[in-house]
Amino acid sequence: MTTGASRTLGNFNVPTSLPVAEFDSVNERVAQRSSGNEDIWYGFASAWNGVAYRMRAALDHERAFTTSVAGATAPPIEERYRQDHDLFGFVVSAVSAIECFYFAANCIGSLLEPGIFPLSKSENLKFYPRDVRDRFLSAFAGGALTGAMQETLSAAQFHQLSDIRNFLAHRGTPPRMHFASTTGPDIPSAIPSNLVALASGWRYNLELSPQCLVPYKIWLEDSLHQLIKAASAFVSTRL
Repeated sequence: MTTGASRTLGNFNVPTSLPVAEFDSVNERVAQRSSGNEDIWYGFASAWNGVAYRMRAALDHERAFTTSVAGATAPPIEERYRQDHDLFGFVVSAVSAIECFYFAANCIGSLLEPGIFPLSKSENLKFYPRDVRDRFLSAFAGGALTGAMQETLSAAQFHQLSDIRNFLAHRGTPPRMHFASTTGPDIPSAIPSNLVALASGWRYNLELSPQCLVPYKIWLEDSLHQLIKAASAFVSTRL
C-alpha cells in the first residue's frame, strides 16, 4: 500500500501509485511561494492533501467492493447495502481526487497569473476542472501540465465516473437486473451503464463483476501519477 514516508503526509499510508517525491516537492515549492497568502496556501494545502486522501479512499472502496461482488452476484440486502456503500465511496472519491488536483492547480496558477486565476473573493472559489484547464490553456499553452490536464478531462473514464457520481449523489442507488442460468454459472447482476438517461431507456449492461471497477482504478492511478509528475516539473521551473 505504501511507498514510504511522505514529508507532506507524515505517517499516512500513501498508495504505491502516488509519486511521493514529486507530491512532496510540489507541496514544498508552493508553501515557499505562497507564504503570507492564506487564501492561496490553505486552499492549495487542503486540495493537495485531498488528492492523496481521496485517492486512497477510492482504492480502499474498490478492494472492498471487488471482494464482496466476487462472493455474490445477487446478495442479501445487507451485503447489497455494503456493495452500494463501496460503489458510492469509490466513484465519489475517485472524482473528488481529480477535482482536488484541479483546485490545487488553480491555486498554483494564482501565484503566477492572479488575473487569470483570481482567488481574492469568495465567489472565485466556484469553478470546475474544465475552467482550470481552460485557464491553463490561456496562460500556459503547450506545457506538459496543461496537456495532462486536457488528457485527463477528455478521458471516457472521467465522464463515466462523473455521470455515475452524479446519479449516486443526487438520484439514489441504481436498480439491478439479475440473471440466472440453468446450464452454467450465473451471469453477474448488472446496473444501467447510461444512468444519465430516463429510466425507460436504461441499458443494463454494466456488469457487477469482480473486475468491473478495475479499469477505472487503473485510469485513476495513471492519471494522478501523470498529473502530479507534470505539476512537479511545472513548479520546479515556474515557481
